[in-house]
Amino acid sequence: MKGQSVRMTCRATRRTFRAVFAALVFAACASPAEAAESAGAERSIKDPSVRRKAVDQLVEHYLEMYGEHLKSRDWMARAMAVIGLAQIDDPRITERLFTVLDKDKLPLVRVYAWEALHSRLGSLDGEQRKRWVQTGKTLLAKGLLRGDLRVGLIRAVAPDGPTDENRQLFRHLFSKTNSMDSSDMRTLAAMREVLARWRDRALIADLVGVMSNLDCVFRAEYVLGDLPWAVGERANSFSKEGTAAACSRSQDLWSKALDGAGEGGFTPEPIDPYNGPSLVIPAAEEIADPGDPKWRKELELTRFTLDHLDVTLAVDSTGSMLPVIRWVQRDVTKLMRAFYLISYEPRLAIVFYRDHGDAYVVKPFPFTSNADALSRAIRGIDAKGGADQPEAVYDALVTALTKQKWSSSHYARRIVVVVGDAPPHPDTMGDIEKMVRAAAEKNFNFFCLKVRDRFTAGDLKDFDRIAEWGKGQSLWAEFRDERFPDLESLDVAGRGRRVTKVLAWQAPRFFGEVAEPTPPDGPYRQLVREIVRTAIPKGYRDKTKPFVDTLLEHLETYVPEQRQPFAPWEEEGPGPGKRRRERTEPFDPQAR
Repeated sequence: MKGQSVRMTCRATRRTFRAVFAALVFAACASPAEAAESAGAERSIKDPSVRRKAVDQLVEHYLEMYGEHLKSRDWMARAMAVIGLAQIDDPRITERLFTVLDKDKLPLVRVYAWEALHSRLGSLDGEQRKRWVQTGKTLLAKGLLRGDLRVGLIRAVAPDGPTDENRQLFRHLFSKTNSMDSSDMRTLAAMREVLARWRDRALIADLVGVMSNLDCVFRAEYVLGDLPWAVGERANSFSKEGTAAACSRSQDLWSKALDGAGEGGFTPEPIDPYNGPSLVIPAAEEIADPGDPKWRKELELTRFTLDHLDVTLAVDSTGSMLPVIRWVQRDVTKLMRAFYLISYEPRLAIVFYRDHGDAYVVKPFPFTSNADALSRAIRGIDAKGGADQPEAVYDALVTALTKQKWSSSHYARRIVVVVGDAPPHPDTMGDIEKMVRAAAEKNFNFFCLKVRDRFTAGDLKDFDRIAEWGKGQSLWAEFRDERFPDLESLDVAGRGRRVTKVLAWQAPRFFGEVAEPTPPDGPYRQLVREIVRTAIPKGYRDKTKPFVDTLLEHLETYVPEQRQPFAPWEEEGPGPGKRRRERTEPFDPQAR
């Protein structure tokens, strides 16, 4: 009854909106002919007073419509309402967003409201800006601003300089970031830029002071790196002396630079007020032309249909797919965290596949809601086999559809995701079409992530067909090699062969590396976006990207930086008269 009442209110609001808008447009027309034309086409309103009335009517319409959505018990409906309001730059909308920021019962929805206000930061007055910053500090202290959501806060406090409170914020962020974790790198980059302008002696001394710690030295060097008197050499310049000596040498260099910088080295540079942009929610716009079709959307938010969510990943595990295997092993728990927030009963299954003649054709892992157990189960999967291009996609789909125990709920969303860089065998495409079309009639959706790498077999049009038959989408995805891989998979000295035992003299190769920022359209984000799109009304699909991007940043978790120490080593590999040292366990630069 509650949902029916909301829908009836929305319909009444839309009828009122259409009637008033039509009357305003009619009044603005210069002649009966123009009035008749306006009935069949949207037009700009030229009279300023009439335009102002039309804008006011539009804003009130959106406030009333989204106000009903903000009363929903479903947090996704409330978050979508916040994103809908975020697109309009108007003082009345701003006040409504502050109300959500202060009063919504779910912290995650307040995070959405905080980012929505971030997207209109240039329109806030001084008191509103202070209120936004202070609330951001509170959210950060509670661990609710994570990933890239922290970037706006550090940039917003930068113009105030290194006050005691801002120093405390800076130190907190440094202690909760990891230079080996891509989700922390944009925050560290913002801190680096801010410190280069603040040039605060106390903060710089703090960072130099922690350089004796292997788990802090490279993060500190990175954050200090834009100072005008920054040290040119880094700790990894001394890696052959071992980690302890390298940290000590780096700290000595920075201490001398700090002592010799002089007063001019600590003279701050002015910083202009920060006005965005938000990295996850598009900038708000004023309604300049109420006749523009983009402001005429009549949206009614029906219930989301993700009560039961079953997702099976069918993943090519042949030799070229090492980055993909690493992604699945690393991000399966992140996927499940996202699914738990958008569904009451999510489950995930995985089918790894290779080809006939390989060690296995398919290796299935059944549905589970326990992400940690699934992560442990797939830890031993590696990428091997697949000498020819076509792979056993058909066998993987048969296993996914007939061997896995899918939910029988009427409301269940059943998703199959094929991930690969090679097509199915051509003679199986007819059977694949029949199977996928039949499944699509039973409320299955099929998505294909086409892996773009140097081994990709053509344009993978067959994956496009599978997605079309399965009422889903086909997407290109790039899986980067990890900056911190298991060295067992690396070429030895560029000779094109693989090692089975890792030579100890190779271990420092990645000493001193820092991660690259998380790609804005990586496969993890693309996949969650597409799954959410299957559950929301079509009119809201343009809001999927900001909804998912904000959600996934909020779900990032802090992993302490832990770099593996090593003793002094020889710069060159084994040669005449040199002792060859081996280790049976692969070197792990970050022992998580």
